[in-house]
Amino acid sequence: MLKKCMKTLLAFLMIFSSLSLTTFAQEANGELIINDARIGSGLHQITYSGNWGFSKGLPERFYNGDEHWFSFKKYNEGDPLPYYSVRFKGTGVEVYGETQPVLGIYNIYIDDELVKTFDAYSSERVEKIKLFTVDGLAYGEHTLKVELSNTKNNSSSRCDGEFDYIKVLGFQKDVVENQTVTRIEDSIFTSTNEVFKIKYNGDWKGE
Repeated sequence: MLKKCMKTLLAFLMIFSSLSLTTFAQEANGELIINDARIGSGLHQITYSGNWGFSKGLPERFYNGDEHWFSFKKYNEGDPLPYYSVRFKGTGVEVYGETQPVLGIYNIYIDDELVKTFDAYSSERVEKIKLFTVDGLAYGEHTLKVELSNTKNNSSSRCDGEFDYIKVLGFQKDVVENQTVTRIEDSIFTSTNEVFKIKYNGDWKGE
């Protein structure tokens, strides 16, 4: 009876391990969304520089109901330009937010190199849109920096900025390689706490 129970338990553990690894592998490739409120200096966290504002409680307008924004009314001439940045692991990023009549031009940096600019002006407010994409990067850790340039086109009334969320492209969950399954027979037991051995409690009998 003991051996039968142990064989059943071993089979269950091996099947469970196999299913878990398969599900993990299926989820390993894809995209990762980083919300604007995920603030910090770690991987896949947002860092803000400057006097950024925060709005929340608007789920119909923003991802997770919140946004960050910057008004140059709060900017003192000569201060460093405001920006937000994120360290990410993948092959690129998409940045989402709004275009508005009061928004200006953004400088987009990848790994400290200016790769493009983006004009966030529109004659009317446009919500929930992809502002720009940077892709085709070698898979690995990169840093995105979006700097408000304090410049604008002639139609915009100000040089302000706004940001909702970032989507990391080519995101992969870290997978531990060379997974192994160790078979432990019911006859391999211990009276102490040795690893990979079974410790019985009670009057167990073998067959």
